[in-house]
Amino acid sequence: MGQTSRLPRLTALRLRTMLEVARCGSFSGAALELNLSQSTVSHAVSAVETELGLQVFVRGRHGATLTSPGQEVLRHARHALHALEAMAVCAASGAHQGELHLASCRSVLRHFITPALDTWRQYFPDIALRLHDFTGEHDDIECAVLRGDAQVGLGRLPMHPSLVSVPLLQDEYLVVTARHQSASSTWADLQRLPYILCDEDCAGLIAEHMARHAQPPRYSARFRDIGTVLDLVAAGEGYTILTRLAAPQDSGSFQTSPLPTPLWRSIGLVTTTANAAHPWLQHLRRTLLSEEALRARSRGLGPSVRIE
Repeated sequence: MGQTSRLPRLTALRLRTMLEVARCGSFSGAALELNLSQSTVSHAVSAVETELGLQVFVRGRHGATLTSPGQEVLRHARHALHALEAMAVCAASGAHQGELHLASCRSVLRHFITPALDTWRQYFPDIALRLHDFTGEHDDIECAVLRGDAQVGLGRLPMHPSLVSVPLLQDEYLVVTARHQSASSTWADLQRLPYILCDEDCAGLIAEHMARHAQPPRYSARFRDIGTVLDLVAAGEGYTILTRLAAPQDSGSFQTSPLPTPLWRSIGLVTTTANAAHPWLQHLRRTLLSEEALRARSRGLGPSVRIE
């Protein structure tokens, strides 16, 4: 039988430090984020490189850059750290089975949660992530968390002051028109077009914004079903206003443009004070909803989505 290769001795601290250096692009930045001395950060990375027998970073006056093998090491380091954190969560929670209920608006689920379900199952195969989807982005999610129907929610901030909120990203409201229509760059342009309202709980926020910067909106039609709204827009019957995450991805039928005066929504994680320290929520925040994971899944969405 062949001899098994010795596994490198890489602690969670060393892995986390290496990942933070890569994210910040410098040893000093990682030291600040991790609340460690720069010498401790440097020693941790050097220890990783010694254990692996390769150079992970090129050091320079302008920071630290991953080498080609370092990029591959980083990918495995991320999985390894997640696995270690998952083991710690299981040990801390004292439970290896259960359900975590998450309430969210559909646009956030579609872009950030459902594509990452395999990651959750990989580390917690016996902890089911139960998803509750809502067309609205605020009221229903707030109620679901306050009532205890969901331990965690993803929706538009601010929410009820009794809830613990963690901002995650900024999502811009955009004008959506048919591809063949001329772009509308001013409020006067928009007021000449029929406004087809997607009647969700953001409608009041949009109406208040329009009234503040131009005139109160006049709706040619209003529907709760976004599919009906988009069918009418694609047919050239008017325009609607949706966030970048909710806007259609079909560039062949639609075009999007910023509002004449920009409007953004802040999307965050919300939970109760009692649930805030639960290990499963902490793991959700570190994996599916980490800054790195959110940035990876927002690629291709353009400048209208900003990760906090």
